[in-house]
Amino acid sequence: MTVMKLNRCDNDVEITLKGHAEYSLTGNDIVCSSISVLCYTLLNYLSIMEDKGKCKVEASDTPGDFKININIKDDETWNIVEGFFLTGMLTINEEYPKNLRIEVVSDEVGRTDIKS
Repeated sequence: MTVMKLNRCDNDVEITLKGHAEYSLTGNDIVCSSISVLCYTLLNYLSIMEDKGKCKVEASDTPGDFKININIKDDETWNIVEGFFLTGMLTINEEYPKNLRIEVVSDEVGRTDIKS
């Protein structure tokens, strides 16, 4: 199972993904592929936003361990993380709850705690 954790405290966001989806064999796992597409799309978007001065990004990627740290400087960047990335991950989780678990914690006003 892949476990995704998203922690937000003020303008700092940490996203970690650990483990393997184990829906199918390596190279044929549609759950893993879906998760990877969302992660790399988010990382590419954040790189563009970093070039525009809207965030600062640090990322690492090793097999079974993906991590992104973001310092967000505007609402647009957070809206993409929350609206696009998190919605996509929750959609995968709805269809494949045995392969993806999601934990979201936000210390913002209107605290969000999602655990699937």
